[in-house]
Amino acid sequence: MCGVSTLLAFLQNYSDLWCHHVAVNVSAREMLVGTTRVHRSRVYRTRPIRAAILCTILGMATILVGNPSLAIPLVVGAFFAGLCDTAEPVGDHWRSMSWTTMWLTVGTVLGGLSSNIGYFELFTVAGFAFCCGIAGVVGQRGALNGMLALVMFSIFAGTPARGHSIAIDGMFVALGGAIHLIVVVAASFIVDRSKLQSNAGPTSSFWVRLRSGFSRPHHFLRHGLRLALAMVIATALSDVLEWPHEYWIPMTVAWVSRPDFTGTTTRIIERFAGTVLGIAAALLFIDGFALHDYWLCVVAGAGVGLCLAFVRANYSISVIGVTLVIISLFALQGESVGETLAYRLAATTLACVIAALASVIWMRSTA
Repeated sequence: MCGVSTLLAFLQNYSDLWCHHVAVNVSAREMLVGTTRVHRSRVYRTRPIRAAILCTILGMATILVGNPSLAIPLVVGAFFAGLCDTAEPVGDHWRSMSWTTMWLTVGTVLGGLSSNIGYFELFTVAGFAFCCGIAGVVGQRGALNGMLALVMFSIFAGTPARGHSIAIDGMFVALGGAIHLIVVVAASFIVDRSKLQSNAGPTSSFWVRLRSGFSRPHHFLRHGLRLALAMVIATALSDVLEWPHEYWIPMTVAWVSRPDFTGTTTRIIERFAGTVLGIAAALLFIDGFALHDYWLCVVAGAGVGLCLAFVRANYSISVIGVTLVIISLFALQGESVGETLAYRLAATTLACVIAALASVIWMRSTA
């Protein structure tokens, strides 16, 4: 409750600044109430259920081969590949999944490499965060892939070595995404192969959209600079504090930071609420029922399904799913949920404050 009150107090102190920069005056309390609203028409079923079953099986497979540490890259790769856009027609969806898988792999490998270069990691963080921030100039998919790649970078940059190389992590992230892609294509091929054709109209090439984005002052350019600053602060703070799960602060900053101020502040409250509820659910199910091995894979799969089902209907509920996935996969490595509960809550609060401050500082400097 201390973390919740601290965050809400911080947001309320800047409500006058929000009113100046946002067309509609939305108080912190109104934003918090908004996190409970569920758009039922946007709740998905088929793809989330399929992804949940697949990720559960993949996690169990790593236990069967005697190497559960591979569950993190394998399951997360499959999970995030399906997160790219659950609303797309299949013909466009599998193409989006291919691009997403590639950028997830890039983020994983670069994050793993940067974890071994000491304080030079901060330069890598700044550069990669900036690139991920400006990725939105090529479109909505670019923005999403940039965010997911930065999340993967944060996880593997702040995760201790687990007995295998960085290349293995990258390979299994790519494998997880590829397996999910194959399942999607195979299912569509069996039902109706015509659905594999793209329904998208003609679009400009990647390089044309990229040049267009930089031909004038662009809000994604500002977002990239703001995100780079926030990620450097988050990473440096994680290194100084030396708390368990050093990836948690920068990972959360990557999740909540948005190109627009209103989007960032809304995501902060939604992310914080979802994380708190997700940690509580993990504590209840994993520690409360002393779950281990295969049951942890079931929890991870349930988290995948929950996230994908509500990703467009209610972001807070979707975050509960993400939190369950991450905590259960690390619990599969032998980590206790209860022992790191306070650290995760404190890290989430710090990350939300960092993201909010980055937005405020930028707006003040450009007002």
